[in-house]
Formats: sequence, structure tokens, C-alpha cells
Amino acid sequence: MSVEIGREYLQSAYPIIYPIVLERAKGIEIWDVDGNKYLDFFSGFGVINYGHSHPKIVNAVKEQMEKIAHIGMIYYNVPALELAKKLAEIAPGDLKKTYYANSGTEAVEGAIKLAKKYSVKIQGKTGAYVIAFDFAFHGRGALTLTLTHERKYKRHLGHFANYPGVVHLPSPYCYRFPGDVETCKNYTLEKVDEYIRYHLGPENV
Repeated sequence: MSVEIGREYLQSAYPIIYPIVLERAKGIEIWDVDGNKYLDFFSGFGVINYGHSHPKIVNAVKEQMEKIAHIGMIYYNVPALELAKKLAEIAPGDLKKTYYANSGTEAVEGAIKLAKKYSVKIQGKTGAYVIAFDFAFHGRGALTLTLTHERKYKRHLGHFANYPGVVHLPSPYCYRFPGDVETCKNYTLEKVDEYIRYHLGPENV
């Protein structure tokens, strides 16, 4: 396999930063098809915190594949129940329910739907607006792209990245703020409160 094959046949959602083709990995080390070794400081987008090819994880995956490879979520299954119960035991407060998602985009959109339903059904609000903050990244779906602040992700997408009812407000980015952290925090809170109070209406957020 070569970089040329990738350029010809693969459409990636992200730019390919380095012209290498990775083949195998162990722990924190990764090898490309030419035998060059690298250290993975990226942790596979943050999901390989135990390291690549960890024997315990590999064995657990193999064991599960030999039982059931995949089923829809219209049934209960043993691993899903075990993990949900474990999460309920260690979660703070009265957080007891688990919602499984395939990606961060799906998780964010699920959370927005839950918040909207709660605000309308339980609180009696309109749920018309969702507030997102500057500098945030939430995903690449229609709603999550709208929530995402950076314009480079939305270029040439028009209304697909302009979901109705999303409002962007300043985030407490104190690193570049001309003042101390407390002033930065108070400034952000005042701006958010002002916009909700005088432009959106608390009953609509």
C-alpha cells in the first residue's frame, strides 16, 4: 500500500498531514509500511490511552467477536448492560442512565435533543435557541457544524452549516483576554446573561 493509492482512492474528512502509510502498532510505537518507527503522542485521537494492541483489550475484543459481532440497539446485550451498570456506580450524584453513541457528533446531537425535549416538556419553554461558544468544535454534522465556531469547517457548505436557532456567544478564553482570569470570567458571564435576557429571552433558551 502506498500514499499514491490513498490519494487516488480515499476521501478523508481530515487533511493527511504526513505522507506515510501506517501498518502496525504496539504500545506507544507505530510502524509504517517501510518499517520506520514512530511514537504516537496523538493516542489515536485520544482513544488509545491504554496503548495500541494491549493484550487485555485484544483478548476481550476477540472473545466478544466469537460470541456476537454486532446487533441493533432494539435488544439488550450483555456488554452494554455491564458497562451501563458500571458507569452508574461510579458516576456522581444521581446520574444513572447511559446513552451509547457512535461518535462525538452523534453524542452532541443526542444531548441537544435531550436538552430541547426537557426544556419544552418539563420546563415549559419554547426551546427555540441553542447557545454555542466561540472557539468550540462539536462535530461535522449539520447541527454540530453550526455549533462549531471555526469558519474553515463550514466553507462552501452554505445552509448545511447554518442550522436555525443556534447562537454563538463569547467563551471565557482567558489566555488572550486583556485582564486577569476573574475579570475574563465575569465579562463572559455578563455577555451571556445580557444576550439571553435582552435578545433571546430566557424562556426560549
